[in-house]
Amino acid sequence: RVHAILGHTVRAMESLAQVEESMRAHPQESMAAVVADVGAVVEGLVHPGFLSRTPAWALPHVARYLRAGAVRIERAAQGPGALARDRQDMDRIHEVASAVDAAEADAANRPFDATRAVVLERARWAVQELRVSVFAQTLGTPQKVSAKRILSMVEE
Repeated sequence: RVHAILGHTVRAMESLAQVEESMRAHPQESMAAVVADVGAVVEGLVHPGFLSRTPAWALPHVARYLRAGAVRIERAAQGPGALARDRQDMDRIHEVASAVDAAEADAANRPFDATRAVVLERARWAVQELRVSVFAQTLGTPQKVSAKRILSMVEE
């Protein structure tokens, strides 16, 4: 088990280096929003204590989520049309993430419900899968994911 965790961590750190390089390679003002959004995602995925806070079932996917950020930056940098599509997609994903945040805040104000906590945790990680699905389709997702599915999870 330790070797598996170490392997996932090494792959995540390699992907972290890749996405950070992509972020540094695109300092253009036109790319600022994309790079900032990818940076926020990276900080949410890899931070002090991330290994203890990442569910064991999600850890194998962290490297793919990070690589998706690099793919997204390269794709958005291809031209004005790609950048405009990225911003539209980013807005849609932010709406879904905000709905998950609101559901988590609502749950925090209620008595603890283990089932609700699991669903919200799954929804939080499904947002990462949605990012891969939208911004880096070539990396694939293990199951189908959509904004509608995530929103229905949090509406439960």
